[in-house]
Amino acid sequence: MKTAQILLLLLTLAVVWAQYKPYDVGDPNPQRRRHIIHPLPLSKFWGPGLKKPYPTNSWWLNLVLANGDQSIATYPYIMKMKPSNVCFTLPNITANKDYVLTTFTDEWCIYLQGNTGHKVTKYDDLTVTVKYPMGTDGVTFPMSQGSPFVVADYEGVKPKVVTINAILEITDEKGQVYDPSRHPSIPASTKYVIKLNNGHSWVV
Repeated sequence: MKTAQILLLLLTLAVVWAQYKPYDVGDPNPQRRRHIIHPLPLSKFWGPGLKKPYPTNSWWLNLVLANGDQSIATYPYIMKMKPSNVCFTLPNITANKDYVLTTFTDEWCIYLQGNTGHKVTKYDDLTVTVKYPMGTDGVTFPMSQGSPFVVADYEGVKPKVVTINAILEITDEKGQVYDPSRHPSIPASTKYVIKLNNGHSWVV
């Protein structure tokens, strides 16, 4: 009786093994594993020293595609890295039951005359760093999604920031309010609050 039970168990195991044996991990068609060069060449916007393979689905990828000047969403801002300036805005949002639309305007632009084009110098899953070289100097923009700041790190370059909107008033760190139409020159301060005619206020 025990012998019959053992034989029946072995037969059952043999049937199960035949049905569920491991798949062959070998490649039946080695030709499919040949090395292929992507037909789209790398753009000039990748900085030197970056480790390959490069990402293909990152939130900032517009910085290195085509002309590198399409918008990226850093949230809450939208930014564009153009050849001679970096522009950013707090976008207007239009929403209905079918779609949500954000529009880009050059609300603020940081001018970078004399640069040789931007380069992505560092990145990870959440951040990207872009530099505009200007000889041995330049301006670096570290960006992180969700950051409430737009940061520009100047090295040997004089800042120049402009807006397409009218500036209604400027408040310095001491709380002194200036009307730009009456004060063409404003005393130096480590902090300004700039009120625009589109309802936005920015801290600089």
